Amino acid sequence: MRTIKCAELMLGRSSPPLKDILQWAWRWRAVDRMFVTLHTDRVRGKWQARYPKAEQATAELFSPFILHAFLARAWPPSDYLRHPHIVCLMRYSPGVGEIILKREPNITGWSNPDGLPEDICLFNSRRKLPAFCCAIHDNAGWLIDPTHISGDFFDMW
Repeated sequence: MRTIKCAELMLGRSSPPLKDILQWAWRWRAVDRMFVTLHTDRVRGKWQARYPKAEQATAELFSPFILHAFLARAWPPSDYLRHPHIVCLMRYSPGVGEIILKREPNITGWSNPDGLPEDICLFNSRRKLPAFCCAIHDNAGWLIDPTHISGDFFDMW
């Protein structure tokens, strides 16, 4: 079994800028997919996006890239709530990264209450582990196998 390093980022403090994370993920991890999530509420028996502005922004920004949108039974790290999230799976490329940075260059701005999707996860569809994932509401993010990137990491394990 191979040991893999993981760098935990405290996004409320100093950490690599979002631009650096996106470029690192593309160059060193060859990411080709991205997840984002939308919080939900039950309305008349159906789960719907809690923040319509975030749902609208997701569609406006990423509709050409969305491969699949689905309701996940629960979403980590909020799994303890057993509250579903809408998950949007999409193709990722440097063009998508440019859209992200143009709209909001600060990773902590990517939250549903701020009118954007959250919990960005970047990964290569042919690999078992993601390259980067975050939980904006917890101000936390993780770089998996963070070689070739520098930053003020909260913890490395």
